[in-house]
Amino acid sequence: FSADFFCIGDNASFYDNSNVSSGNIISWNWNFGDGIGIANYTNPNYQYLNVATYAVSLTIISDKLCESSITNYITISPLPMVNIYASEKTCVGEAIKFIDLSLVENGYIIAWNWDFGDATTSDKQEVTHTYQQSGTFSVSLGVTSNAGCMQSKTYPNMINVYSNPIADFMASTQFISIMNP
Repeated sequence: FSADFFCIGDNASFYDNSNVSSGNIISWNWNFGDGIGIANYTNPNYQYLNVATYAVSLTIISDKLCESSITNYITISPLPMVNIYASEKTCVGEAIKFIDLSLVENGYIIAWNWDFGDATTSDKQEVTHTYQQSGTFSVSLGVTSNAGCMQSKTYPNMINVYSNPIADFMASTQFISIMNP
């Protein structure tokens, strides 16, 4: 049998590749190796509750009552834990450095997808971004682990961008004194 790639929370799909040269297969008995899950049909789906490596076995029986079994090992990988750091306040035109602090158990992050809430994105791990308008912006980060597991998180109203003050002054040729107010 074969199985697709798995992350915790996914429905794992299993595919029976068994064959018999004479007759037909009439029985499939799957054991998903976690002490809970079993199935008795050709191509089952199963959702694991824990990150681990499992011994999945398939036993088939032909219409001649001949039996064959196989065990394959599959690993259920964890989802990344998304976390970021950035200064929460800035002024229009000032750069903010966004730092990915995401982690994944027994692995590492290989891809990033930032959305800064102003129609600007980036695929870098750490990025400097400059907002061109004042306002409050939500920031999202999606990450992918080396096992191919993806997770994203949105930080609502994370960044406050303030308008810059407008400096102004006037000069005059008039002389002002106590005597000539």
